[in-house]
Amino acid sequence: FEKHPASAVVVFPEGGTTGKRNGGNIRELGEFHTGIFAIASSLEVPVVLLAHRFNPNRGFETSVAGVVRLGKNSTREEIQKTTIRAQEMTQTALNSLYQ
Repeated sequence: FEKHPASAVVVFPEGGTTGKRNGGNIRELGEFHTGIFAIASSLEVPVVLLAHRFNPNRGFETSVAGVVRLGKNSTREEIQKTTIRAQEMTQTALNSLYQ
C-alpha cells in the first residue's frame, strides 16, 4: 500500500460465497471472519462494504453498505464488534437488492 496508495483488496469476509456455506440461502450472509478487519486495523486502511447479487434480468447489482475504519491500536473486542456491525450493514444492503 505504501508503493501503491490507490490499491484495493477484495475479499469475502464469510470465507466463501453466500449460499454454499449456509445451506443454499442466497439472501442470508454467513458469519463474517475478523481477519480482514484485523489486517485493515494494523494497516489503518478503511474497509468498504459491498453487497452484490446477480439479477437474471439486469446482470450484477451492487450496493455500497458503508465504510468501517479501525485504528492501529484497536483491541480484539473492537475488531470483533466492528466485524459484527459490518455484517449487519452488509446484510441490510443485500436485503435492499432483493426488494
